[in-house]
Amino acid sequence: MTYRNYNNGIDVTGTDRNCLVRWDPAGRNGRFLTGGGDALCTGKPHGIKIAVENGTEYMYHANVESGVPGKPGALAHNSGKLTKTTMEGEIVWQIQGPFGQAVSSTVSSYRPSWWAVNQPGPYIYLTDGYGSFNIYVFTRDGRFLNRTFGGPGTAHGRFANPHGITFDPRSGELAVTDRGNGRIEFFEVDAENGDRFAYTKTATVAHAALPRGEPAFAPCNFRVLQNASDPALVGFAVVPALEGPVAILDQNNTVVSVVDVAGLIGGRGSKHPHDAIFVGRSGDIAVGTWNLGFVSYWKRL
Repeated sequence: MTYRNYNNGIDVTGTDRNCLVRWDPAGRNGRFLTGGGDALCTGKPHGIKIAVENGTEYMYHANVESGVPGKPGALAHNSGKLTKTTMEGEIVWQIQGPFGQAVSSTVSSYRPSWWAVNQPGPYIYLTDGYGSFNIYVFTRDGRFLNRTFGGPGTAHGRFANPHGITFDPRSGELAVTDRGNGRIEFFEVDAENGDRFAYTKTATVAHAALPRGEPAFAPCNFRVLQNASDPALVGFAVVPALEGPVAILDQNNTVVSVVDVAGLIGGRGSKHPHDAIFVGRSGDIAVGTWNLGFVSYWKRL
């Protein structure tokens, strides 16, 4: 898990220089990974994805900011920072924004939120969830290809806070969690050609499926279960929503279950699900929440 190192709930300039922690699958033996030191942790660490490349695992990090504004060594408040590390947190490469986006009266910042990295081929995709609302294409060595898709709007292929982006192994498409528009948009790409980003379909969670009558479902991320111990679960997806529920979708993106995280344990601090993953092969999930930041483990029965 990557996190922003608040020290008193407000300030980020205290003594905690960590931003990356790892546990074993049972949620025990947690330890900080500080191989990148300040270079990895300054700014606002946000999204993290694991990729397997030539048999080796790496992590791709997106920091929505580069440093603490006004503090020594800080870069521009809205410049963003992208990093690739080993599984021990050691930096392979790191680049700073801004780049690529068209700065205008409506787009004045570059604040990337998540990577899609598991698709085949040489390209990876970055979503600028808090800045331009664009999708950018990079090579795996961190080179921007000057290819941009999306931008603000409500039409298919346009976004309002494209918070997460994920490779969907079921279809080979990319799934973008378009949080502000309350939907998950899917796009076809060409693994050997980063020029293609074509809209294919949309998935939503109906208000009737939500546990407490929420007015909307604001999805933060989308992750698919593979190699499940029960073959019937292969291709299920978990989708956390910022207002409190976490939805489980089947292979056709139909809702089969909703876990009311905020309703059940919001009183303990887990109020705003920000990311969720399947743990192991059983269908169990771990949920990370934002403000306040907690991690909870949910067992499939």
